[in-house]
Amino acid sequence: MTARRRNGRILSHALSIAGGLDRTLSETNRRTRRIYAAGGAVVGWTALVLQLWIMVHAAMANGTSVTAAVVRYFSFFTILSNIAVATALTASAAASRAEDSAMGRPRTATALAVYITIVGAVYSLVLRRLWHPTGAQAVADHLLHDLMPPLYVIYWLLFVRKGELQWRDTTPWLVFPLAYVVYALVRGGATGEYPYAFIDVAVLGYARVLMNALGLTFAFLAVAIAYVAADRWRGSRRI
Repeated sequence: MTARRRNGRILSHALSIAGGLDRTLSETNRRTRRIYAAGGAVVGWTALVLQLWIMVHAAMANGTSVTAAVVRYFSFFTILSNIAVATALTASAAASRAEDSAMGRPRTATALAVYITIVGAVYSLVLRRLWHPTGAQAVADHLLHDLMPPLYVIYWLLFVRKGELQWRDTTPWLVFPLAYVVYALVRGGATGEYPYAFIDVAVLGYARVLMNALGLTFAFLAVAIAYVAADRWRGSRRI
């Protein structure tokens, strides 16, 4: 056997071992992602069902419309964001690759990370001091506002493919929160009920509410830019 053939076989064997190791690591990462996503989905759906039960039970106890309670339930940005996140985690748990589901693709997954980050931040900085829930409501609040945001951010950091985002991606991510504000104001004007104190036109007036909405828009944009920066930094380190 010539030295060249011997070296070629050694190299081929080494590449085979490396390929096997890569497949093993890939399989381990896939299993870890699916287990993590499944656990997160269970937490998310549990919190959402609990919150719905609380609101429907309160409506029945007060003799008010259950339908109105369900509509009110779906009128909170917190609920909509957590539904999106729980759905994304459910799809990820069932998929061979995170990108196999539409909600697992980097741009969509990052948009969800932006929304749920704002949910946690606004609750901690603004809403937490406004009321003090107890019992089942306290449990639902902690799950939706304190646990799900960091749980999904960790998922984004560990399992969403990096290096594909562009700065221009931040603009379309603002469509959902802006559409939500419009919906909340229109519904509030018709029913007199606003889901959050900082957009309560009856108390604050339109000028103050619009200023608050503008501030929230900048907050969404700042968080979106931070995620894109993190994505590009993580992506560049893999080159």
